[in-house]
Amino acid sequence: MHLHGIRSRWTLFAHPGEPVELWLVEPANPGERERTLELIPYLKWNCGVAPSLRPEFTKLFMENDFDTQRKIAVATSHMWEVPSERRGPWNT
Repeated sequence: MHLHGIRSRWTLFAHPGEPVELWLVEPANPGERERTLELIPYLKWNCGVAPSLRPEFTKLFMENDFDTQRKIAVATSHMWEVPSERRGPWNT
């Protein structure tokens, strides 16, 4: 992808057996003009069902962290829900 003379590539890896995504973002300035680039990621966590029945409420039970040694963002949901016949126990 090219935008304003900056080339970028985004590759997403998803593990088939684990709830993990790995993102590889590669911005490049192919021109001769020096530029300062900022990479600002946006991520909306979903630790549960999609679409969420109560997204604003479930955010209260989310814990976000950044592991500086491994350079990864981690989210954990501490919410539990009683299973229903319609939805089942999504948080097992």
